Amino acid sequence: SQPDGLHPYNDNSVMRSYIFQYTQKTLVKLDIESLEYIPQLAKDLATVSDNGLAYTYELLEGINWDDGTALTAKDVLFSTKIMLCPLTNNAQIRSNYSSVIKSIELYPGNPLKFTMHAHKINYTNADIFSELYIQQQNYWDPNKVLDNLTFEQIHSPKFKETEELSNWFNKYNHADNSYRPQQLQGLGAYQVTEWEASQYISLERKEDWWGKNDNSTYSNTYPDKIIFKVIKEDASTYLALKSQEIDVTTRIGTIKLMKLQEREYFNNNYHSE
Repeated sequence: SQPDGLHPYNDNSVMRSYIFQYTQKTLVKLDIESLEYIPQLAKDLATVSDNGLAYTYELLEGINWDDGTALTAKDVLFSTKIMLCPLTNNAQIRSNYSSVIKSIELYPGNPLKFTMHAHKINYTNADIFSELYIQQQNYWDPNKVLDNLTFEQIHSPKFKETEELSNWFNKYNHADNSYRPQQLQGLGAYQVTEWEASQYISLERKEDWWGKNDNSTYSNTYPDKIIFKVIKEDASTYLALKSQEIDVTTRIGTIKLMKLQEREYFNNNYHSE
């Protein structure tokens, strides 16, 4: 099935997560081989304070947005405010973050450094940024509307919605930011270039991606183009594999998979253990 949308924070389907592996980036990531968290946009995992409530990160140098401007800790601050704000249409996941993140502290002398202050001690605090896709402040908020929004306001049970904030979040929550390819910006190596509803989503490799010289597993960009085909039925998946119309699938029933595994050409062309 197709994703419910590709909004950075408002949509939450499994298919969205697959596509975001190519179009978005997080500070840290769960390595599927070691099952341990590894840095991605950060130089290293967080340095934790003695009291277990402050987590300090420093971003890698040389990470640029698609317009050529550098990623800074201000983008992390901006992204965190959006994720936590009650005006964002992400009620299904917001508490996962608002229950952990108390505030973000910047360092004027170092634009790449920041500290996340947590509400309480928890062993999962250091992993909180593993699913928070960092967004560009200059792209989404060129007028710096959210600069005046504090974490105290965000966490307040008496949160006050101003006209300026209401207008900004109405635009941010708009469906265009879930479906229009030109709106789907991110730090990943690929850009969404086409979305044919209920048919396919096409991604194309960025020519000037900041990480093109990074040889790590999660920065490999072998295909020039990746097409996610929307296949709704198990029988259709079976036929697509049988005729070798697709390269990968994560969803097919056991019986149909076993039937395919009886064919030599299938075993020669697909890994299905």
